[in-house]
Amino acid sequence: MEAKNFAAKQKPWLDCNKFLQYLNDNNVKVDKGIYHNYSDGEYHLMLHLNDKDFELHANYWNYQLQGWQDAIDFVEVNKN
Repeated sequence: MEAKNFAAKQKPWLDCNKFLQYLNDNNVKVDKGIYHNYSDGEYHLMLHLNDKDFELHANYWNYQLQGWQDAIDFVEVNKN
């Protein structure tokens, strides 16, 4: 899975709803981090899956930021 699969119509933005649905579909528990500021584009999420944790820092205005791909890789590696 690649971050570009979550590209919004207005590229290079990320479609946050698609991304959050992907997390939900893979049973990832999500908590907002202390730096989460959606109105400013800042995503700070704590992802929890099968006793593993990942801290996501990225801005939704660019799906090419490494944080998005790292979060996807975390899910793909730990979902089974």
